[in-house]
Amino acid sequence: MTDLYRKNLLFFKKRSPVLYKTITSEKPLYETKIEKVQGQFNYILETEKSRCFIHSMYNIERETEKVFEKADKSASALILFGMGAGYYFPYIKKNFPHLKHLVIVEPNLEFFREMLKFIDFRELNSNIKSVMLLINKSPEEAVEFLIGEFKKYLNLGVEIVSNISYRTIYEGYFEFLHKKIIENLRNTIVNTATLKFISNRNTINFFNNIHNKTLEFEKIASIFKDRPAILVSAGPSLNKNMHLLKDLKDKAIIVAVGSAIKILHNNGIVPHFRVAIDGGENEMKIFEGIDTSNSILLYSNSIYHEILPEYRGPKVSFHLNTMPLEKYLRTKVEENLNTIRSGFSVANVAFDLLCKSGCSKIIIIGQDLCYTGGKNYAKGSWNNDDINLNKKGYIKTFDIFGNEVYTTRPYLGMKNLFERLYKFYSSVPVVNATEGGLNIEGFVNSTLDSETKLLNKIENIQSEIEEINERYNCEGGIAFEKYRDIFSEMIMDFNEVLRISENVIRRIKKLQRYKEKNIAKERTLRELEEINDLGKTYAESEVSLKVILPALHQIIESYGIVYGYRGKDDKKRIDSLEKVSLLVITEIYEYAELIKECLKLNLQHERCVINYKTVSQ
Repeated sequence: MTDLYRKNLLFFKKRSPVLYKTITSEKPLYETKIEKVQGQFNYILETEKSRCFIHSMYNIERETEKVFEKADKSASALILFGMGAGYYFPYIKKNFPHLKHLVIVEPNLEFFREMLKFIDFRELNSNIKSVMLLINKSPEEAVEFLIGEFKKYLNLGVEIVSNISYRTIYEGYFEFLHKKIIENLRNTIVNTATLKFISNRNTINFFNNIHNKTLEFEKIASIFKDRPAILVSAGPSLNKNMHLLKDLKDKAIIVAVGSAIKILHNNGIVPHFRVAIDGGENEMKIFEGIDTSNSILLYSNSIYHEILPEYRGPKVSFHLNTMPLEKYLRTKVEENLNTIRSGFSVANVAFDLLCKSGCSKIIIIGQDLCYTGGKNYAKGSWNNDDINLNKKGYIKTFDIFGNEVYTTRPYLGMKNLFERLYKFYSSVPVVNATEGGLNIEGFVNSTLDSETKLLNKIENIQSEIEEINERYNCEGGIAFEKYRDIFSEMIMDFNEVLRISENVIRRIKKLQRYKEKNIAKERTLRELEEINDLGKTYAESEVSLKVILPALHQIIESYGIVYGYRGKDDKKRIDSLEKVSLLVITEIYEYAELIKECLKLNLQHERCVINYKTVSQ
């Protein structure tokens, strides 16, 4: 081990424990023979299918220029497939002056280990804002990161380049990456419509839900502090151990989420708490035919608005970070507010809630994150049809026992979020007692039976649950009554947003005429850049800054990804800025109009029955 190798290892151990673990303990994904070239800092990589020099034997400088010749040097983000022997890094430093984010995809773990002896990665990280290394990953895993974690950087202007030899050695890998990234960018505009649909739906659900009696979560959160909780999800492995829950209600707080609510009911099990957040009509099916009087419902105001009026037990609301309108209102009435992170699923949300509430241990069951036995849910769900795994979109992987299973990108997103939350709440012991499914890094795999033998009886748990029932009956209130006086003022605030937006749209159309006449190019560019600085455009509007822009940030970001341009061609920059600004300002106008209409209906004591399906299209 060379001195530089050791320094690189220490650097990664401190900065990236996951990468450090990959380097020190993972097995190479690809069997590759590595041969050093005599008389030149170059290598030959040999697989079963090919044998190639990783760099030109004759002119590495010319090779480097060819690799980057079509790349936009003004890009802020760069994806490099195949790092080679480090010759590309000085070129990148010199020729990409605006580069902020570099992703290196290096499939060959053994070759990366070899390069740790010669390349100082500490220096590379000091020159660029962020350097992300995807080492020893399959094409599918690399794509999952690039269209997930890294997606937020794509609107900065991204370029994708490849070591020429790697396209032969790892045939099809780069093409797969490139294709999936481009597909994802094209699909973003479709996702924008979905985001708009969900935003409008959640807003309408919120305005309807605030007319139901509720108790704020902050008033009951102490019940979780220093106590173990069992988080029950609906995966097929729940069949293995849910029967044990009946005898555990005095040893842990049992929390059922999503479809597990129905499954536990159909198996004669009543949890202490049920958690629901989904705003779609299908959420009603979870509650159909179950006794809603015997368990406390924890919910977000994004929940489908027909559920709360029918739920007979205590209802306790918590605030999700995807509900800026609710945050704005609760802040106005000076309420204490604990914000819970949204996630890919209600299980992610409940996990954050339990961690934030100070549980002494969290035991997770039914969290397969894959189709164990070809099923999506345990027995007792409202929907438990066999899954056709021959369709596109399913990803082959392995469960904790090494069995081949299929998963999906959303499930992998849930897994990734669990892992990130675990790092954030690293002091909370978490046990994955699913007894199947995918491994969640950081969680200790065990069985529910063995874990519960370690639990002691919780004193007074049932009396504290009954106390929450009493507090709900005595202290529960209608949120609308607290907000009523604010609503009239807010209507005027949103009228101001509409006025600002109308003026900006007129301004954009005036600039369009300049463009058509090919005059005042510099002024047009400058004004469009000013308009796209939304914080300044809406600087005088508090509801824009605190409600609208946070609510629409994903939609705004998506338009930037699809239509953004970061090159030096002024005409293309004007076209891009004009299109993005017009789309974004229109979104702001329509969302402000929707909220204004909901405010008016609330003040008239009418339910919001706006057809958000039409609004979202």
